[in-house]
Amino acid sequence: MRARWLTLVPVLATVTVLPGPAQAAAPEAQRAELRSGTAILRYGEPGDRRRAAERRRALRGELAAMNLNMDFFEALPMVAVRGSAPDLRAAARLPGVVAAHRDRRLSFELYQATPLVFGGRHEELAAAGFDGRGVNVAVVDSGVFGAHPDLSDHMVENFEVTDAAVQECPLQGNVCDTDENGHGTHVAGIAAGDGSASEGFHRGIAPAAGVVGYSVGVGPSILFAVAAYDHILAHPELGVVAVNSSFGVPGGGRFDSADPINQATKRLHAAGIVVVFSNGNSGSNSEEASPPGASDCSPQAPDGRCKTNPYSVAPWVMSAAGARKDLRAPSSEQHLSYYSARGDPDPQAALSGETIDYGPTLTAPGTNVRSARDPSGDAQAVALTGEPSAVPPPSGGESFDGLYQPLTGTSMAAPALTGAVAVVQSAARARLGRLLSPAEVESVMTGSAQPMTGIDGFWDFPCGDLFECGSATPPEGYTSEPYVRWQVGAGYLDVAAAVDAVQSMPQPEEPTETPDTPVTPAATETPVTPATPAAACADRLAPRAGLRRARIRRTHRRVVFAGRATDRGCGPAGAGAMWGVRVAIARGTGRGQCRFAGRRGRLGAVRSCRRRRYLPAKGAVSWRLVVKGLPRGRYLAWARATDRNGNIGALEGPRRVLKRR
Repeated sequence: MRARWLTLVPVLATVTVLPGPAQAAAPEAQRAELRSGTAILRYGEPGDRRRAAERRRALRGELAAMNLNMDFFEALPMVAVRGSAPDLRAAARLPGVVAAHRDRRLSFELYQATPLVFGGRHEELAAAGFDGRGVNVAVVDSGVFGAHPDLSDHMVENFEVTDAAVQECPLQGNVCDTDENGHGTHVAGIAAGDGSASEGFHRGIAPAAGVVGYSVGVGPSILFAVAAYDHILAHPELGVVAVNSSFGVPGGGRFDSADPINQATKRLHAAGIVVVFSNGNSGSNSEEASPPGASDCSPQAPDGRCKTNPYSVAPWVMSAAGARKDLRAPSSEQHLSYYSARGDPDPQAALSGETIDYGPTLTAPGTNVRSARDPSGDAQAVALTGEPSAVPPPSGGESFDGLYQPLTGTSMAAPALTGAVAVVQSAARARLGRLLSPAEVESVMTGSAQPMTGIDGFWDFPCGDLFECGSATPPEGYTSEPYVRWQVGAGYLDVAAAVDAVQSMPQPEEPTETPDTPVTPAATETPVTPATPAAACADRLAPRAGLRRARIRRTHRRVVFAGRATDRGCGPAGAGAMWGVRVAIARGTGRGQCRFAGRRGRLGAVRSCRRRRYLPAKGAVSWRLVVKGLPRGRYLAWARATDRNGNIGALEGPRRVLKRR
């Protein structure tokens, strides 16, 4: 991680003339929680630009005088500060600082669900134009494999977040692979994949919506997520109408409105952007809960009894519980999956004092959802279930498997809700000439949800083998009573009914001013789009990346890596069947540790050489990768080829390819 050092002369007079409220320091309890590393300080309220600008100038000078490493956000009145625990606590006591939080690691909450949530009307509504066209969704996750056929032609932007810095993809069509483990690609496919690689079978909820990707790493932190939110706020030209956040606090916890993530999502809501969270994979609370399975989020409850993702219960966000997706049953008879976190039946006092309802907004499919696969990703289902797929692929559909994978978790339920928001907003623009407010979106979607008429019991695999499906015991933690709101929210997501509700809204008598048109890829652009697999071709022959024949040319600050890839599988050898090559470039630091190069030659933090960071090469058979501005040193390279059937070649390397003086 790197940061920018800001050295400005502090203007002491500015500090002393700040208005009264600015003199307050962060609460003592928050200061006591700070540890060596990174803290996020808030110095104003969202929307108070004049006062925040004054405090920003003063705080910049004070922190510079303390020789602290800092990064100010663009739109949010926050600053990330790095240093020792005493230094961070001293910074939190500065005049104008109103809150201080320690940066913490978060966790991702990990056949086709689209026909189910559309009630079988997805083709009809897509033909009518209700498929997310004209709007964009942001995916804040492990990243997006922008070259996937289901996503490549509608990737609006693909960003990578490092500390508080946001870098954009330099490739045409934004087909960079920013994904660290495949989780974000899978999530993006659920929300807006168009099914190109499966002849439309594995289509997402809003296949015509634009995608804006933000890679926040394998395991996100508060800082990285807030940086992504801040970038969305600072760049309204991206045209984002919904943000998907399939991550949360491991094990759940109580809500705190002062948390930087909650402050950022509140600002997004005020800007007219719907924020969607997964409600957590903590499952039911079987520790003598009353009623069985419920969370206890009261102030007196021991740690670990509040199971819900605390970011998902903010009054200004929407959240999704995870359910099964059996097409043999109507949505009203779908059942909540065992991993989905249950809320608290009673409103409770949050850490910040206000009263909060702990529970999901809606329920959406989250079990064994098959979506886009990053060929080099290693994402695993957080709550894997062995039950058979409810939607078998068509004849010959096994050839699609290399480009898709099934995952399970509320991480998969959230993007179904995000895609539904895009569909509803595209319908609103067509019908009303405007976008709905986040409150209107939530009202439409909760009002059109299908009530879940089943009973709260254990319905997942291995029920039927070890005990009766739907039983309350064993295991413990189920009421065996009809579902209620703290378990499933307003009910099962019904996108078709939500579109019908929008269509029934009265049209304005006069045309209203529409928001700025979202940025979408220009019609004249020619994105680098991989070939779509042929249904009759399902070879298992792995390609070769040809790294040993790489040619390396150094021209000023540009280093060019080049080579040939071959494939003996479907199609002529070495042609037609290739998808692409990914290359990792690193400077070894000894003892199996490396610093991997980014797209612009910037070296990342020291990490295991096994945790390779790949860059997509241009071309397939003859591939080429250009890296600018590599610092001096000895470099290693790894290459891996993938064919259009999803076969991943053996890793070529590491090979010592360059000694830059």
